[in-house]
Amino acid sequence: MKADHILEAASRVSEAAELMTLHTVSETASVSSPGGPIRTTLEESSCSIRIVRNGRIGSGASSGRTAGPDLIDQAIALSRIGPEALFSLPGPSEPEPLDTEHPLVLQTGLEDLTGFLIGVETELASRWPRSVVRGSISRRSVEVSVANTSGFEGSYRKSVLDLALAFTFAGRDGMTVRNGSFVTGLPLTDPARIVDGLLPCGPGVRRTGPPGGSVMAVLSPRVLSTLLQTIRSQAAGWTRDRGFSSFVEGQSLGSGLFTLHDRPRLPFGGASAPFDAEGVPTADRCLVENGVFLGHIHDLASAARCGTGSTGSAGRNPGEMPVPVCTNLAMEAGGSSLEDLLREAGEGLLILELLPGVYGNAAGGDFRIPVSSAFTLSGGEASAPLRTGCFMEGNALDLLRSIAAVGDTLYGVETDRLPHVLVEGITVR
Repeated sequence: MKADHILEAASRVSEAAELMTLHTVSETASVSSPGGPIRTTLEESSCSIRIVRNGRIGSGASSGRTAGPDLIDQAIALSRIGPEALFSLPGPSEPEPLDTEHPLVLQTGLEDLTGFLIGVETELASRWPRSVVRGSISRRSVEVSVANTSGFEGSYRKSVLDLALAFTFAGRDGMTVRNGSFVTGLPLTDPARIVDGLLPCGPGVRRTGPPGGSVMAVLSPRVLSTLLQTIRSQAAGWTRDRGFSSFVEGQSLGSGLFTLHDRPRLPFGGASAPFDAEGVPTADRCLVENGVFLGHIHDLASAARCGTGSTGSAGRNPGEMPVPVCTNLAMEAGGSSLEDLLREAGEGLLILELLPGVYGNAAGGDFRIPVSSAFTLSGGEASAPLRTGCFMEGNALDLLRSIAAVGDTLYGVETDRLPHVLVEGITVR
C-alpha cells in the first residue's frame, strides 16, 4: 500500500495520523582480515505511523517497501494503552532549503571507497609497519518523508559518508588501540589526514604509570564528546518533564570558554535535516553560551508537557515514539593551537581515547571510565603512553567548568564538530 493510501486509511479510524518513511541505500568497503577490502551493498526501508485515537497515542512500524492494514492495526492496539495526546500535529510549512547532498559525495562509488581504505592502510604501514587497521567506510543515501492529516507533507534526500576505523599498534609492552569515526556529507579527504596524530610517540616507548593526584590534561575531541553525553541527555525536554534533568535555564555548565551549539542546519552535516521527525522545521540553537545553559530542546510531546513550543528537535527510530535529540553538536573554537595546549599542560596528560564505560550518575555527570590511549607530557610533547588498566574519574560538569583553553581547530567526532581542550584538575588512577 502506498504511503498516501496508508495515511488516508489511518485518518478514517483516528482523530489525527502521521506517517514517516525511510529508504536507505548503503555501499560499504570494509577491512577485517588479510586479502583486501570487502565490498557490500545494502538497501533498507521502513515505515512508522503514529495516530491519535480516542485522545490517546498509538504507533506502529514495519520494514520493507510494503506496509498496510497491519501497520494501522498495531497503532490502534497500542492507542488503547498509549499516553494522552496533549499536542496537535503541525500543519503545512515550507522549511528553508538546506544543503544535504554534496555533488562529489553523490558521485562517490565503491571503487572510491575501496581506494580510500587502501590509501589509509598504505599510509599507516609507511609510518608504523607493525600496525593494523580494521573497520569500514560507507556511503549512505537516505530518503526521508513525513506527512500528516493536518496538512504537512515534506521529504528530503541526503548522502553521507560514514567512517568507523580501529587502529592497533604493537608496542614493547602491549597493544595501543585508537578509534576514528565520523559521519559527514562532505567529500573524502586525504587518507594521510586520517592517520595524522594517531600515535604521538612511537610504539617502542615503554608504558608508564599515571602522575599522582590531580593534573592538567589535554583532552581530545573524542574524549570531550564522551563528557558531552551528560549535556546531550539532560538537555532533552523529556528528561525535564519526568524529573530526570538537573539542568535549569541560567545554570553554569562550563567555564566562560565553553559555548556549545546544536546545529541541525549545518550544511552537509551528518545529522542535518530541514525538518524533524514530526515535520517541524529545524533551527540551529545555542545550548550553552559562555558556560551558561540556555534551555532544553523539545519535540511536540515534551513541549506540551513543559508549556512551551517544539524546538524542531524530534528524532525517531522505526517502531519508537519520537523523542527530542541533539543533532550536530558544535563547540566554538578557541585561539590555541594543539602545540600551545600541550605546552600549557606542563607535566600533565594527553588523553586521546576512552573505552566504553558507565557513568556513575548520568544526571549529575559522575563517571569512572577506563582509558584506552593516553600519554604523559614533558616539554610540550608526549613522552610515554600510560599503562593499561588506568581509569579517568570525576564529574563531567566539573571538568567542563575547568576548561582553561580551547583549541583552534574543530574535528569530526560522529556527527559533532569539537576541538581539543585543556582542563585543570583531572584524575587518572
